[in-house]
Amino acid sequence: MQKTGGRLDKCIIRDQDVGVIQKLDDFPAPDRSGLDNAAYLEFGGMGNLQTKRGCPFNCIYCTYPIIEGRRVRLRSPKRICDEIESLVKFGINNLFVVDNEFNFPVEHAQFVCHEIINRKLQRKIRRLGAKGPLWEYMKMGQRFKQ
Repeated sequence: MQKTGGRLDKCIIRDQDVGVIQKLDDFPAPDRSGLDNAAYLEFGGMGNLQTKRGCPFNCIYCTYPIIEGRRVRLRSPKRICDEIESLVKFGINNLFVVDNEFNFPVEHAQFVCHEIINRKLQRKIRRLGAKGPLWEYMKMGQRFKQ
């Protein structure tokens, strides 16, 4: 473990200290079949969706680089949209993207939005929340298709 100079040295585990999942697409989407999705949604829950892990930024208030590592690892837009379709089949149409920043890298966010549009998933999703200008990318993607 690296020395950081503080009392928390022994408590901090960095991504170089443990095995970090490098290829996110090698793992299946979460199995939600054993959950009472209806009850969860009734009390304000929503389907959580992660499109990537890692953050290269140095925001002083943020723990994401410690939790997920600094190296950004992306899920493919196809696998992301497969998971959205699975959520919709469970009756979950209120989704939240849990990424620290959905709009970084910009190209990945645009590709995800293009895939959502190509599959017409925006018609099946009541609400899709994210940190970042998600719907602006969706609008841009719609313009690209015309």
